[in-house]
Amino acid sequence: MTELVGRGRELAEVESRLAGVRAGSGAVVLVEGEAGAGKTAFANALTRRARAAGHATAWGSCLEGEPGAPFRPWLQILHAIRAPATGLDEPADASVTRHRRFDAVVEALRDRPTGDGLLLVLDDLHAADLGSLRLLQHVASEAADLPLMLLALFRGGQAGPDRHEVLGAVGRERGAHRIRLGALAAGDVTELATRAAAGPLDAATLRAIGERSGGNPLFVVELARLAGTGERLPRGIRAAIGRRLDGLPADTRLLLRQASVHGREFDAATLAATVRLTRDETVARLGPALDAALDAALDAALDAGVLVADGPVLRFDHVLTQEVLYAELGPAERQELHARAASAVGDGPIETVAHHLRQGGEAEALTVTLRAAERARDRLAYEDAAYQYRAALDLLPRADDGTRARLLLDLAGCEFRAGAVDAAWRCCHEAADLAGPPVTRPCSRTRPRSCAGSPTPRSRRGSTPCAGRRCRCSATPSRCGAPGSSPSWSSPPTRSAPARRRRTTAASRTWGAARCSRPRRVATRTRCSSRCRRAAPS
Repeated sequence: MTELVGRGRELAEVESRLAGVRAGSGAVVLVEGEAGAGKTAFANALTRRARAAGHATAWGSCLEGEPGAPFRPWLQILHAIRAPATGLDEPADASVTRHRRFDAVVEALRDRPTGDGLLLVLDDLHAADLGSLRLLQHVASEAADLPLMLLALFRGGQAGPDRHEVLGAVGRERGAHRIRLGALAAGDVTELATRAAAGPLDAATLRAIGERSGGNPLFVVELARLAGTGERLPRGIRAAIGRRLDGLPADTRLLLRQASVHGREFDAATLAATVRLTRDETVARLGPALDAALDAALDAALDAGVLVADGPVLRFDHVLTQEVLYAELGPAERQELHARAASAVGDGPIETVAHHLRQGGEAEALTVTLRAAERARDRLAYEDAAYQYRAALDLLPRADDGTRARLLLDLAGCEFRAGAVDAAWRCCHEAADLAGPPVTRPCSRTRPRSCAGSPTPRSRRGSTPCAGRRCRCSATPSRCGAPGSSPSWSSPPTRSAPARRRRTTAASRTWGAARCSRPRRVATRTRCSSRCRRAAPS
């Protein structure tokens, strides 16, 4: 099963681009496909061929289902190639900008002594933090002149609009190429099913596998394994995975359900600590024999192929396997396991601890989430900091308006530095709404009374003050100084912020200046020409 089935054309296309890396012509390849389409298998096959050709390789992966540490895949890659420190995992002082820190990563890749090129694989980018994607965009802009290839794997339907926007910008860079892994051809489905089956398959079974799998490689493998045992074929991929899990011992199935709260990756020590803290009766009965039972359960999962060992790290064979096991947990059991997992992680990444505390409903979730937000902000990971601040706002009691306003301003600063100007503007408005009740005070602006066709100079006409904390001169005349009007600070804007600013400026300068026969001075001390048209908003 280590040999890639199908995808020969796509693999040859990427290999030809990899050959140009040796000559110093870098490339960026985006590989898109649905869950189970074989993106990781494709990258593994290319990695084996690259190593056989003398290329150095490095792999960075993203955690699905939970926020990992900022820049996690890039830190994995830089550690694998033994690149010099770039400061990605350190707090930045006031003199360091994120652009300068990204430049340091590019220089570390450029200065690495390699004559045969470098293949960098970034897996599961649909689950990546936005800071890692921004760094990918920065490196991709320089990749054409670097002796490396960037292979980016992601699920198109689960990337989200923000990630799609960044990945689209990466795909437009010089030397970038995009590949979509679709359904396997009928002959490839037959070959893959024959390899995966526990026994021989007849033509009718192969035809049923092809119809129900839709050419999805993962579904083909799961259905072929069940067909080889004589079981009836299910119609869904999750049902097929559940059937395979049914063949595991009960203790192993229980252990894997508890491991699923840690995401797709975990280590045996953290899992053991989580199991010891749980109040499950089956675990309590094991008592002193717990360590031996854990080892036996993990061995059974490894033998069944549900888990894959990568040094001290254990990984579910596919994220869908983890999702099926996690869905088997009840709400109360899931909450308890997350709370125990937060204690088991201990000194691990603070983002992971905060995630488990939030899911476990623990009291200290707000404090740890704010620490995670401040840490991400100090590392210039503004998108991650904004995520943590939003999570903290969800945990904050509604009555605490002062703290909420302060967090909204912190969130606005992170959104602004991440390029989300509109989101930052909305956070500032919401914080201002929480600052206190509206205060009525005179406004310095005045509203000239109606004067169409009157020869009297505007500066001599009467005017009424515009009352209210926030001048509404850009709104309808009834909202600007009209009797009985009470402009509200918290009334929702009807136009975008730039449009409001432009309209406010234009209206305040030329309010009521309609069809003027000659230049004349208006109450706001501006001139209007005879060509001007009515500028007051309707």
